[in-house]
Amino acid sequence: MSIRTPLVACVFVLVVATGSVVGTISTPIGYSSSSTQTEATLLTECTTITTSGTYTLTQDIGPVTGNGPCLRVDANEVTLDGNGYTIDGDIRVGDTDRTEFYRGLALRNVSAGIVAGEALYDLTVSSSDLNGGIGALFFENVTVTDSRLGGSGIIFDEQGTDIVVENSTFDGEEGIALFERVQNARLVNNVFELTGHTERAESYAVFLSSTSGTTRDVLVTDNRIDGAGGAGIVVSEGGVDIDVLRNNITNASVGIEYLAAGGTVAENDISYNDVGIGLYAVEPVDSVIDVLVRNNRIIDNRVGVFSESIVETDGLQVHDNLIAGNSEFGVNNIGQSLIDARNNDWGNASGPSSAPANDSEAPFADPVTGTLANGSGDAVSEGDTPGVSNVRFDPVTGADTPIVPEPEPKPEPEPESTFYQVDFVTGPVIETFGAADSDEFYSDQSRLVGFLHGSDGDIDRTGRPSTLDEKVAACVAINGYDLSNDTVTVRFTVTEDCNLNLTLVSYEKPGAGWSRASASDQQLVDASGGSFGTGTHELAVSLPTANGTKVTVER
Repeated sequence: MSIRTPLVACVFVLVVATGSVVGTISTPIGYSSSSTQTEATLLTECTTITTSGTYTLTQDIGPVTGNGPCLRVDANEVTLDGNGYTIDGDIRVGDTDRTEFYRGLALRNVSAGIVAGEALYDLTVSSSDLNGGIGALFFENVTVTDSRLGGSGIIFDEQGTDIVVENSTFDGEEGIALFERVQNARLVNNVFELTGHTERAESYAVFLSSTSGTTRDVLVTDNRIDGAGGAGIVVSEGGVDIDVLRNNITNASVGIEYLAAGGTVAENDISYNDVGIGLYAVEPVDSVIDVLVRNNRIIDNRVGVFSESIVETDGLQVHDNLIAGNSEFGVNNIGQSLIDARNNDWGNASGPSSAPANDSEAPFADPVTGTLANGSGDAVSEGDTPGVSNVRFDPVTGADTPIVPEPEPKPEPEPESTFYQVDFVTGPVIETFGAADSDEFYSDQSRLVGFLHGSDGDIDRTGRPSTLDEKVAACVAINGYDLSNDTVTVRFTVTEDCNLNLTLVSYEKPGAGWSRASASDQQLVDASGGSFGTGTHELAVSLPTANGTKVTVER
């Protein structure tokens, strides 16, 4: 199965806004230190970067005419600071014919479309908003933290090593896809709130594939996934040592799926999906079909565990789980091999039941001990022998009140931690944001000039969306933000012949990160505004205090 997405291929050359034209001679891999800038270069338009160094946006840039990227990076060791501004377009690293690969691109506080290249080596993305995601054929040493990724999320199509994706939000069509020969990947503490819309039949939050059998040493842990009807975590075609731990997965066609792959599935909370866990033992790659499923909460799905094997195997082990409230089956096995599901809590001390209940051969016997599945817990399936289950379920654990421990909760922020959002807007304050599908958001109303997210007196990220009304965008520029004593100040300039009603407003967030689905839980803290004409101005608002008390908004 191929679910690969074409990458941006068009490139072009423009002028850097530093008072001089950047040369079009590419900086090759293994560049000398003399090719590195000593001071930041200010960017005011789309361009091609051919010299190592730091580049800082001083205004929104783009779009370009045609299909090319807004920024092309043809140099090693380039740092791009978005500085709260937006790139209306894509970022392309290197050329399209695989002759020039560049290393060391760092994106900091960047808002843009897709970041793409034939190869992305030593890439760092932090506190950024990439509406189209990240895509490449080859990768090495990639780190993505504290960022938002839309579109197709992250797709690496061929091979690579060493990738960390942490504390980021995916709210586009798809999440993370790593194909072929992937080694040493860590996908940790991310939020997937997918749209469920894709050109293919089914979307995914995490997809790991290795037809060659060389994908190994991958950890997927502490993520929260709303599958929006697509798949949750899929491990396919020969991956080994793929561990899926402590994730919370809901609303998926299948929560976790292993297809001819091996690893451990432990301490996950898998609920309200069509199938909780799918295990498929097909013709193995390098004999890899061993999966241990233990200490998970598999509850309130249509089918808790679904197993299908077309080869003989004893490598599918399901133990010490809570399997309860699944409407059709706790474990449904349609394969050639038995599935070992001993020592599970079936939601009732009497043990599992048999399904379908009206089968004339029910209740079904354990294939080894002969114990009948005549309890009141979740159901097991019948094998080829009438009246005999193809699920080993005896002995069982549990009582009417399940005793299998729930997964360890994610660490809560320290009591003194506070998270906040500050919006710089035109027009009136929105006291409570609307539902995810409403237009009760500043950006949907084309009024959001800029935003800031932070915690405990630190700024985590800032940005300026491309949805701002064009006339307003031409009239106001943000010069920077200052934090001092639980107060944030925005410094801004209103251009000549403009007069705007502007407001700075702060909200307390229930936790780190941001999504439309949880925005209505934010609480208004403070607001300050007025009418501003030509010149440089400031607005300040209070932030939520460490003890959680709020500042009253005077009207």
